Amino acid sequence: MQPIISPQRNLGVVHATLLVIVLTLAQSLAAQTGDHYDVSTSGDDSSAGTIAAPWRTIQHAANTVAAGATVYVFGGV
Repeated sequence: MQPIISPQRNLGVVHATLLVIVLTLAQSLAAQTGDHYDVSTSGDDSSAGTIAAPWRTIQHAANTVAAGATVYVFGGV
């Protein structure tokens, strides 16, 4: 005779798995809520560092941003 697997027990495993996934994603998303800035070869270091008005140099970004901020560097030379 095969053991009977309770749907209630499997549902608990599913809920526990979903909880772990949600907590992992929440932590990841929380880390992304900091300030972010943009650097582009078409930018200017006197700009605001936004997507519409990016900075020109990575060095300016490094000198300006606080710990925890994200700097997006667009392609170019």
